[in-house]
Amino acid sequence: MKLFLFVPGFLLSCLIFQLKALLAVQVLYFITTCVET
Repeated sequence: MKLFLFVPGFLLSCLIFQLKALLAVQVLYFITTCVET
């Protein structure tokens, strides 16, 4: 039963990590394009 509760939390943490990574990439891309121009 603990595994049933653990799996959704693990998937949620992975999803949050992916969203943070995607946001970081977008911010870095935005900064580099602003610096170049």
